[in-house]
Amino acid sequence: MITNPAPSPGSRANANAISLQRGMRARANVPIWQPLRLVLSIALPVLIVDQLSKRLVMATFAPGKGSDVIPGTVSWLYVRNAHGAYGLFGDQPWILIGMAAAVLVVVGCATRDLIARSTSAQVAYGVIVGGALGNIADRLRYGFVIDFVMLRWFPMFQIFNVADACVTFGVAFLFFSSVYALRNRRAPHRSVSKGRY
Repeated sequence: MITNPAPSPGSRANANAISLQRGMRARANVPIWQPLRLVLSIALPVLIVDQLSKRLVMATFAPGKGSDVIPGTVSWLYVRNAHGAYGLFGDQPWILIGMAAAVLVVVGCATRDLIARSTSAQVAYGVIVGGALGNIADRLRYGFVIDFVMLRWFPMFQIFNVADACVTFGVAFLFFSSVYALRNRRAPHRSVSKGRY
């Protein structure tokens, strides 16, 4: 009986590296509208949920008023926030809108390769875009952002809204996606190096 010899670790590592490179080239040829389609399909529901939650708060509470959700832990408190994060960057709506738009562009450009080839990165960036657009819509319509969630046990976040939470989650998710992608990209190269000795 003739048996085929088992492939050596080095040949398997080389095959994995070649497969990864082919996959990266294939993804590089993906039309730009394909990842953007998923980004927008995530951003739109985030924007809608954010705006509906703010409408509900405005219809339920007067400014400065609210109620406890979990006493001593989580409360609703309707606040009109004319400033940026943590009260920074003044209270000029157009400056804050421009800064938010600039941050979206910078993040998108800095991670465009990752977004083009990673579904998780597209989801993360979509969440960021939806959250940012939610606060931008507030500033365009009212000149301030509607905040209403207060975590009494975590004063670092003070009072925030759905859009803020989505941006924070999206940035964290995008960061971990980039770390995961970087580790996967380096792993075959380390395997190739080990297979040569």
